[in-house]
Amino acid sequence: MRRLSLTDQQIIDSINQLLDQDSNTKQTNTKWNKDEDALLIQLVSQKLQWCTIALKLYAQGFPMRTGPQVSQRYRRVLKPRLEYRQ
Repeated sequence: MRRLSLTDQQIIDSINQLLDQDSNTKQTNTKWNKDEDALLIQLVSQKLQWCTIALKLYAQGFPMRTGPQVSQRYRRVLKPRLEYRQ
């Protein structure tokens, strides 16, 4: 039997595709909360990939989000707030 060898990026891309498909069929508009935002900021500081951050948020009991959703939340909402405080 031939063993498949996938790179980390291929695995991450596959997970993101599945999450995007799932989120398109079960569209829920779950609001972000302060605890989720705080953890997101902490995870971004660790310089992880967006889909990894999404999975870590989900593992902590927050709603399932895709890498692009997490990226948008940080770049459009949280990062400007952090820059404004400084």
